[in-house]
Amino acid sequence: MQKLMLTCLLLGTFCMASLAQVSLEGSWEGTITTGGLDSKESYKFELVLARSGKKGKLKGRSFVHISPDKVIEMDIGGRLYGDQSMYLEDIFFLPSEGKEVAPPYNRKYELIFNRSIWDSNLQGYWQEKRPDPFFPMRSRGRIFLKKKKASGA
Repeated sequence: MQKLMLTCLLLGTFCMASLAQVSLEGSWEGTITTGGLDSKESYKFELVLARSGKKGKLKGRSFVHISPDKVIEMDIGGRLYGDQSMYLEDIFFLPSEGKEVAPPYNRKYELIFNRSIWDSNLQGYWQEKRPDPFFPMRSRGRIFLKKKKASGA
């Protein structure tokens, strides 16, 4: 009887832990570095992700906060792979009404979804989309994101 109760308790604990894990879909926030892979210069970065109708397809929106009143907003699209890595790229610039902040270039992103009960995150790299991918002056940087907490009502 004790073994059965212990087994049920452990099974219930594992079920609750799996339900508490963070989903990839939703709002993420953190930083995006600029000025190279080793640069410490960064901007606030937000990413909103959703799965598209097709298997492995992702869509969403990115927000780079250059300053409190200057935000570059882009539609993004890409693919999630079986190893929880993803490829995303800027698709379309969404100009803010009354603001003249245009992106200097489009980006492509390579991120890893580190799923955990306690500290899920997205980390990876971005680089400028160019027709000549080996151009040595191509802009690139790093991305560090955590799942945005739901605001209490």
